[in-house]
Amino acid sequence: MATCPLFWYTDGMSLINSIRVGPVNYRVEQKRLENEGDREICGTISYTKGLIEVSDKVERDTYVGTLMHEIVHAAYYHSGLKQPKEREIEALTTIFTRFIQDNSEFIKLIQEVNFRPTP
Repeated sequence: MATCPLFWYTDGMSLINSIRVGPVNYRVEQKRLENEGDREICGTISYTKGLIEVSDKVERDTYVGTLMHEIVHAAYYHSGLKQPKEREIEALTTIFTRFIQDNSEFIKLIQEVNFRPTP
């Protein structure tokens, strides 16, 4: 679950409808999310429903960060690894997002090859 920063912006965007993580195609929906106490919730994931929800109140940068945050949760889930603490998810979210932004040529190469994980 991703918590939101203090700035909020609504523009009605719908950037991505689905994303595949491991063996599951997750639906991605934007909707109003309920706060947890004084915590503003930006995103949630349901592994059983194959659903990622992102708050409809976030700006584009927060949307991307929130979606990546939930993708990292899904990657842990589908790999069978224990879910780490939220601060560790946040650290990996930042690293992976920046890696993708900084290495477009490598991302293209990944899309071109038939990747087979080593046993």
